[in-house]
Amino acid sequence: FFGFVNQTGLSEIYAASDFGVLPSIAGETWGLVVNESLHHGRPVLVTDTVGSSVDLVIEGSTGAIANPTPASLARACLRVLAICQDPLTFQRCRTQVERYSVRAAAQGIAQAYRQLVPEGNDALPADRPELSGMPRVALLGEFGGTNLAGSIQHALLGMGIAPIVFRSRDAYTNSIRQKVLYRLHRRPLKLNAFAQDLAQTCIDAEIDLLITTGICPLTAAAAARMAAKGIVIVNWLSDDPWNQAYTNDYFIPALKHMSVVFSPRHANIAQLNASGAARVVYLPFAADQRFFSPKPCATLDEIEGDIDLLFVGGADAERRKTLLDAAHSELKIALYGGYWDQIARYKKFMLGIAAPEEINIATQKAKVCLILVRRANRDGHVMRSLEAAASGACLLVEHTPEHEALFGADGECVQYFYADTEILVKTKVLLANPLERHRLRQNIVQKMRATEHDYAARVREMLRVALPKFTPAA
Repeated sequence: FFGFVNQTGLSEIYAASDFGVLPSIAGETWGLVVNESLHHGRPVLVTDTVGSSVDLVIEGSTGAIANPTPASLARACLRVLAICQDPLTFQRCRTQVERYSVRAAAQGIAQAYRQLVPEGNDALPADRPELSGMPRVALLGEFGGTNLAGSIQHALLGMGIAPIVFRSRDAYTNSIRQKVLYRLHRRPLKLNAFAQDLAQTCIDAEIDLLITTGICPLTAAAAARMAAKGIVIVNWLSDDPWNQAYTNDYFIPALKHMSVVFSPRHANIAQLNASGAARVVYLPFAADQRFFSPKPCATLDEIEGDIDLLFVGGADAERRKTLLDAAHSELKIALYGGYWDQIARYKKFMLGIAAPEEINIATQKAKVCLILVRRANRDGHVMRSLEAAASGACLLVEHTPEHEALFGADGECVQYFYADTEILVKTKVLLANPLERHRLRQNIVQKMRATEHDYAARVREMLRVALPKFTPAA
């Protein structure tokens, strides 16, 4: 195992190999390593979940395509080894990938632009009204997996709004000094420079709206500069800034320069108002429909697998205590999330950190899915609450007023537990009653279809509140 290899060293590794392998289970939109392997004349073995398999991999010529199972991959491996013996394989691979060069991509983008905006016309075409009158938006946050900023970006693009993107991680470094500074003060090393560069970019681009997410690397000085130029700044506050795990000295002072703070928890709204935020609005989390959806099946047997109880989330101290009774029972438990392997009692249940698509499948197959809030974060619900509901799961949910507002009374479409000691008892009751599990699954699917809990709905609400002159289409 080579570990991380910089791009400048990859060519030598490709050249030393016989063929490339990309055995993705799900979520591989394209897979640039396929292009790179073919460019070096090496055939590729990919699964049918890899997006580029349709365009680049010709079975028996430039590689092999398999199902994402060990047996299918093993058979495909033998087919690729046979291809490697053909002296013409090198040139076939090179020829196949030639039309996917950077130059070809640039030409395609230029051609699409010329079709959209005719030469000599600086304005948008008159026959494209849906592209006119749109606000200029910038977006700050994290974008991988189910992070808020990535889901917001997708929703904005669906409305015809292409935001300027700033990644919060760019305010941090990998240095020892950064690690010490974050441990002591929860502060990014490049905070001031990053925030000022962001502000200048937004001002130069004449941005109308900056959407920030979570406890973002934005200083009061940078926020004040933008506000003075008429830029509306909002924040969707995914975490509680008064949680000791996130407390820092820069974020709360920046709130007074924001037009709206959207909080997904009622518990900190009064404190946010007292901090000087101009306006605070409750906005629940959402489910990203790209990743989470129910399985269309007729019977419970077609849906469920072997797992009795599934929990998705990190191994916070309060969660380890909450799950203790279940961990000591005979239940088949599955835990997705970080740090569970560091506790001996839970290590055997841990399945690690997985892609959203895998979580969706696991959620569908589990007989019971447990939903816990983070009490240190003053949560009334969590993002997982709506994601698991969107997957059509049988949910055992920690009771809170926010959960009841989302899902209705106990037994309507979820089962609630009111004390940690009830988790094991209520799980066993549900396991013994497959008809009840099926009823709850059907009801939660109907509930989610009847209500708008996707990111498009949340972004429309944010735009309605922050930019009342702009009315986004439903």
